[in-house]
Amino acid sequence: MTWETAAYGAGAIAAIAAVRELTREGDVHPHVLNHQSERGDVREKGQSPFFRSLSTPFGYPLLSGLHIRDGYYHRNGTMEDICKLGLKGNIREFDCRNAAIASVYEASHAISSYIQNNCHGVKKAAILFPESSANLTVTFALANRGISTVIAPINDSMLLHLSASKPEMIFLEAGIVSMTDLIKEVPSIKYIFLDIEATQEQHAWSIEEVAEMTNRSVVNYYDLFAIPESGSVEFDFVPFNDTPALIATYEEDDTIKTVEYRERHIVSAIAGLLKGMFHDCALTSNDNVLLLYPWSTVIGRIYLYTCLVAGCNIATSSQVGGQNIPELMQSNPPTVITATPAALHNLYSYIKDSQSSLSELRTQLLIRARLSRGRLPAFTRFSWAKSLRLIYTTIEKNDCLHSEEAAYIKATLATHISENLVYPTVCGAICQTNYFDYRQYDPALNLHNCGGPSPSVEIFFKDTDSLNAANDEGLLCVRGPAVSGDITCTNMEGLVAGDGCVYLLKDNFAENS
Repeated sequence: MTWETAAYGAGAIAAIAAVRELTREGDVHPHVLNHQSERGDVREKGQSPFFRSLSTPFGYPLLSGLHIRDGYYHRNGTMEDICKLGLKGNIREFDCRNAAIASVYEASHAISSYIQNNCHGVKKAAILFPESSANLTVTFALANRGISTVIAPINDSMLLHLSASKPEMIFLEAGIVSMTDLIKEVPSIKYIFLDIEATQEQHAWSIEEVAEMTNRSVVNYYDLFAIPESGSVEFDFVPFNDTPALIATYEEDDTIKTVEYRERHIVSAIAGLLKGMFHDCALTSNDNVLLLYPWSTVIGRIYLYTCLVAGCNIATSSQVGGQNIPELMQSNPPTVITATPAALHNLYSYIKDSQSSLSELRTQLLIRARLSRGRLPAFTRFSWAKSLRLIYTTIEKNDCLHSEEAAYIKATLATHISENLVYPTVCGAICQTNYFDYRQYDPALNLHNCGGPSPSVEIFFKDTDSLNAANDEGLLCVRGPAVSGDITCTNMEGLVAGDGCVYLLKDNFAENS
């Protein structure tokens, strides 16, 4: 065989491979996946309707928003488990500081020790640090002492939210709020931990002056790590018992209301999110995750805890915005992005408008041609998008990406897009065999969004002595190959209300516990 023959052969093989790659059938078109909310009633004698998606390729069933008061009843798991599982991962901040979770965990011991020795009787503490290793350090420390983490939006209404949740301790950066206003609006605060290094005007901040101004105990956050440990300090986790692990606030009728999450609410949300992801999108310890949801929101916290449990490397920055995604990707390529719909809309606009060369324009035309035939290209023109998975949560039904946008992002980046739905009538299904991912009906909870629809699981009612399943009421049951014994009854009775959501009437688990 001559070199020329070998060259011709290699060229022919390359041409055949290129043709096959460009003409092979792509993944399911996102337009199909985008219509998972379509419901089809399936009725059997003596049973109420359960809902199936009409358009999904695998017939994923969709449950109609099950809101049950106390979440899981049979799931074990605590904040201690979340923190210790998180030791497998790392946290990377975009200001080039790298911190192993183990070192964050050790730093949390210093804070925990100080709280144990100097802050007696504290039940609630607010964290107003940005999304950083310091935020995570305090999160671990509060979990260690069994103290509720209070979250609040860092905006003009922050003090109103804090006055409603009434924290006794607060961690915040200097300069984000007037100390005088803070104490005036939130008199419950007894202890203030201030990050002076975060402000450009460090000389303007004196711990002594702030303490005198507020008449409160004020400590420089970073001084905590210079305080020697007094004696032998035990770092066993203090159980939360009936204390909520997380306290959030929300606005309703021009008033600020609070909502509390017990450990089992948090654990069930994490389980739902992990179980609800498709197998090829599942989080692993090899993933670099960019969290674009604020940690001052419940869903942002759930994503953070979920990534810790999965042992992921967490990339975070308080300055990250949706419009900065492409620039961040070039220097810090993640494998997973959790993003708001707004961030993905910005990403879509960036991709669509970035036609800086003839080759990119040609790629653009090829993508459009394949999309018009309902197929997805198997290539990407962005090197940072290889093996990328996008996960976003829709807060309202109209937050969804349009099918064209989802298809275009998926096609251009050759990526997976997982959508978690909050909207009650299209929220996720049962996420674990014999464990039921049901949520309390409350506008602030929005935890029932965690986890996409699980395949081969169906919800239906059975008749009871007083309830008729044909009237959309009765004993809540699930069935399918993913359910142990094919059919399992929950011992909970409910009915379908006018908004299509199932509401709890009677809970035999609670009565027998």
